[in-house]
Amino acid sequence: MYDVYVAGIPEKTWREKFKEELSDDISVFDPLAQESIRYDMKNAKLIVFYFNHYWNGDGTLLYLGDVIKASKPVIICTDGNIRSSKQMDRYSEQKNVTIVNSIEELVSTAEEYIAQMELCKVDELPKD
Repeated sequence: MYDVYVAGIPEKTWREKFKEELSDDISVFDPLAQESIRYDMKNAKLIVFYFNHYWNGDGTLLYLGDVIKASKPVIICTDGNIRSSKQMDRYSEQKNVTIVNSIEELVSTAEEYIAQMELCKVDELPKD
């Protein structure tokens, strides 16, 4: 199982920066950096999405909706003035999804989420 699944626009720059700045003890699956594009996101604890003003694909928004519907924790980074930002803000607020405005915020928020998930783990009770 991976800690973080990297989704969002298929651009290497932000993905590399995110992975570089993220703590080394957090495992990351980036489908663009792997041989297999298909990966079951159910095996990730947290999904991060990134959108910027160059982005223009509706497929990524559909993908975001599917992930949110699957009840996975999601963080969205909207770096710059993106189209549909007001709609994305309203939708995210309604679905209790965190939105941040920079890669640095995305990294720190992802680290906080993973740390909280680790603290909330409950070990199985010993079987008698």
